[in-house]
Amino acid sequence: MDLTNPQGVKGLYLGSTSEGNAEGQGKVYWFDGGSYSGSFSGGQMHGEGVYIYPDRTKYDGPFIEGFKEGHGEYTWPDGRRYLGNFQKDQRHGRGVFTFPDGRKFIGEFVNGSIEGKGVFEFPDGRIYSGNFLNGLPHHSGVLKFSDGRYYKGEFEQGQRHGQGLWVYADGRRYQGEFNYDVKHGRGKLTFPDGKIYEGAFEKDEINGYGTAYFPSGKKYEGLFKSGKANGLGILTFPNGEYYSGNFRNGLRQGKGEWRLSNGEHYVGDFLDDMRQGQGILTLADGTVYEGQFKENEAHGKGSILFKDGRRYVGEFVRGINHGTGTLTFANGTQYSGAFEFGRAHGRGQIVWSDGRRYTGDFIQDLVSGKGVLIYPGGAKYEGAFLKGEAEGKGMLTDSAGTFIGMFRKGSRHGKGEMLFQDGSSYVGNFQNNEIDGEGEMHFADGRILTGTFKKGNLIGEGRLDFPDGRRYVGSLIRANSRAMVRFISRTGETTPVISGIT
Repeated sequence: MDLTNPQGVKGLYLGSTSEGNAEGQGKVYWFDGGSYSGSFSGGQMHGEGVYIYPDRTKYDGPFIEGFKEGHGEYTWPDGRRYLGNFQKDQRHGRGVFTFPDGRKFIGEFVNGSIEGKGVFEFPDGRIYSGNFLNGLPHHSGVLKFSDGRYYKGEFEQGQRHGQGLWVYADGRRYQGEFNYDVKHGRGKLTFPDGKIYEGAFEKDEINGYGTAYFPSGKKYEGLFKSGKANGLGILTFPNGEYYSGNFRNGLRQGKGEWRLSNGEHYVGDFLDDMRQGQGILTLADGTVYEGQFKENEAHGKGSILFKDGRRYVGEFVRGINHGTGTLTFANGTQYSGAFEFGRAHGRGQIVWSDGRRYTGDFIQDLVSGKGVLIYPGGAKYEGAFLKGEAEGKGMLTDSAGTFIGMFRKGSRHGKGEMLFQDGSSYVGNFQNNEIDGEGEMHFADGRILTGTFKKGNLIGEGRLDFPDGRRYVGSLIRANSRAMVRFISRTGETTPVISGIT
């Protein structure tokens, strides 16, 4: 006889009947290629039986009025297997579903789908325990990994979504919001070394506004991008030091303010975590530098005002005034010129507060080399200097006249020529600024006195030559209190020389 199952499939029945209906044990060969062998009642599959589908899928379990109902087993040719409750042909209630790849679900089913509470085991060691919807983790649950990672929190459509706790294998812990399997929103990330971040996350990365706490006591609060400080922020240290300003890739970069624990205060540009560009640095003692920086040091053009009132404007190299610049002292003295490693060195000019002006060479802060020194009264020295004093060959012009010759420790000393205001001159030796030694005195009227001098006076015998060719050889005498100097020859003849040649 023919039978039709509740799904509308017809078949040929062989077995017990009652009043024209299949009743008791029997077997149906369905015309779609499937078969059923088991109990019948009232012409329907009813009781225990085995249903084999055309694709060789197999059900072994109870039926009620043609539907799979109760606890049964369903197997697929590919190795899938379900053992559990059925209702109206659907997996419904508690059951166990195993997959050929090793996956296994133990839990609740609703209308054929994994739904409700259950445990899903994966061949790689993962285990999910919690709620399901449409076969996927949904609402709340716990996902554990074989390497120690685990997640406890909310799920949506199989992905971490909502509030949850994510523990990494390396010990990191994240507590906060998830958006479809990535950290997104507000959260807290704790590191094994004690570092803590609290704030915004975006697409699984630290992004947005947040605060990072470091084991050393350091703290950063501000903007982040890709897990690093980026944008405006404040970095504070346990010793009171802090930085407020721009960051890039975790480093201070851009405009910022840095107050150090040693009392220093810097406002200006940063690059790669160092002072670089334009800025103002104030030291603890009140010294202020304003200008260019490179790798944390004054470098380039700038000015520095020292606590003692000195001010330098010019070039710097590695924190030291080096190059060309002007140094002004509190008393008004000013040097302009070349510097080397913090000292006046090379060509330059200094104007002292008393009016003296020197232009020339400097060595290690001292007037040394060739130069010109002009005094307030008009006196002028041009020549060689050593350690701040005239030394070597030079020319001095003052109220007494002009001296051209050798100097020693600022005094006329050695060979030289003195040109006096009255037209007379002296050529010869000097010592400690005085005519001393062998020399010639040339008078304005053409006479020449040659001999040995001491403190400007002829000592011993000398020679006096006249323009007309006369020559006297003898010594000098002083005739009266007016210091009228006369020359007395060997023959006893006297002639006036000059009044007060000294």
